[in-house]
Amino acid sequence: MISRLGNKSVLDIKEKRMFPEQIKIIDKGKEHFKKIIQMRKDEWIEEYQYWLDKGWLQK
Repeated sequence: MISRLGNKSVLDIKEKRMFPEQIKIIDKGKEHFKKIIQMRKDEWIEEYQYWLDKGWLQK
């Protein structure tokens, strides 16, 4: 059983399989942290710059 699950996981990663329900949760979390990063951009300079570099924020 564990071996089968491991093989499935490896295949999902290789194929870059997307899981829509997980993507929704991830996107919701990004929106939450985006607001926090923007509010604290003067305190969290490196983190703010990282998000800018990733294209997750607009100046």
